[in-house]
Amino acid sequence: MSRNSIVPASIRRAVTTLATIALVVAACTPRPAQALLVGTTPGTVPDTSVNPASYGPAWTAGDPGWANAAKTGTSLNAVYIGDGWVLSASHTGVSAVQFDINGPQYQPIPNQNFQVPNPTGISGLTAPNADLRLYRIAEDPGLPSLTLATQPLSLNDEVVFMTYGVYRNPTELHWNVNTSTNPPTWSVATSGGTYSGYDIAGGGKRWGTNQVADDNVVLGESDANLTTIVNNGTIANLTVYNQSSSNPFEAQVVGGDSGSGVFYKRNGQWQLAGIVVANYIFDGQSTATFNPANSLAVYGNATAFADLSSYATQIAAIKAAHVDYSIAGDINLDGVVDSNDISAFVANWRYDNGTGQGSLTSWKRGDLSHDGKTDVNDFFLLRNAMNGLIPAGTLTALFGNVPPPGVTTGLVPEPTSASLAVLAATCILALRGKRDRSALN
Repeated sequence: MSRNSIVPASIRRAVTTLATIALVVAACTPRPAQALLVGTTPGTVPDTSVNPASYGPAWTAGDPGWANAAKTGTSLNAVYIGDGWVLSASHTGVSAVQFDINGPQYQPIPNQNFQVPNPTGISGLTAPNADLRLYRIAEDPGLPSLTLATQPLSLNDEVVFMTYGVYRNPTELHWNVNTSTNPPTWSVATSGGTYSGYDIAGGGKRWGTNQVADDNVVLGESDANLTTIVNNGTIANLTVYNQSSSNPFEAQVVGGDSGSGVFYKRNGQWQLAGIVVANYIFDGQSTATFNPANSLAVYGNATAFADLSSYATQIAAIKAAHVDYSIAGDINLDGVVDSNDISAFVANWRYDNGTGQGSLTSWKRGDLSHDGKTDVNDFFLLRNAMNGLIPAGTLTALFGNVPPPGVTTGLVPEPTSASLAVLAATCILALRGKRDRSALN
């Protein structure tokens, strides 16, 4: 039997989002959360707790982005894509992220989180925003930027899931299902049974693989592409947990994998192709009295992950529209522009990252013009952000009588001793004017 035709469409009815919301037919029920189950061989669980690049001869495709997979403060998942940006499912919320379980937590920047809009004109896509969210963290974790997919995946493309969560119990389980009740009633069987699969056995960071399935076969849809619309709101690809697969890393998500990264190697380069948003389960597989945590991986379950190629334009637009990392002039990203930002600017005066491009790191070192350097252009931006209220002593500390290196002429000339005096006088007058106006109130 083909890996993409394991489950007849007639018995695929339930969709479960992977954090706190479950949609079973039309009813909403809260669901707790936990994570990725790998492998289908009874008694054998691949130890995918290490970077795939160091796994051994059974895996030769290298590292898709192991270090960039993050655990959120709500025990869900996110992916660091570069320059302070984190990408996750929207329903996971905004919280601190942690890339190493023993490492630091990176806090989000206030008011720097954005839902990703849906494209228009897509049949069945009625929500204004996808279940995708971009937000920024306040410190540079020192991780590489990821390439986001701009081309859709094809049938049977192999993808890699990376997530913080749980791993699989080695013992294969079996269940009988009574379909005369609504929903159907599941009970444990000693062997055989209607369905088979696995429960969880512990927690940690894991990876696993699967192949892109045909949504028409899995869900009984009839469209010309390989994507489905999850909860009327997100364009997504599917994979299926296949008992007969020869893949030793066959993976199925369960509750808690929301926000996990899904990677694909195109033309020798790894790309972030998706973000996990949901799993498809059988009727009665997760109820208030049976498997309430949605922690079972049953053969025939499916995983849905947002197709990032459908959202590449929107994600790029959000990033381009928010070059600043916070409030203009807020160098230390504490939400205000004050003397602490002046101190940070002075401490990093003449910084140059040598790339000609700004980043989160260069911003926090005073590069307000996003050119990779902290120079006189940034000074004027900081002065404007502070309404000209920069102490005269700061000007002397920055400029003195020696111009910054590499600056001779241009649109913004270097201050001379005379211009420094004018700048200082302007600052004093601004301060005096502020006091005078206060006295009138």
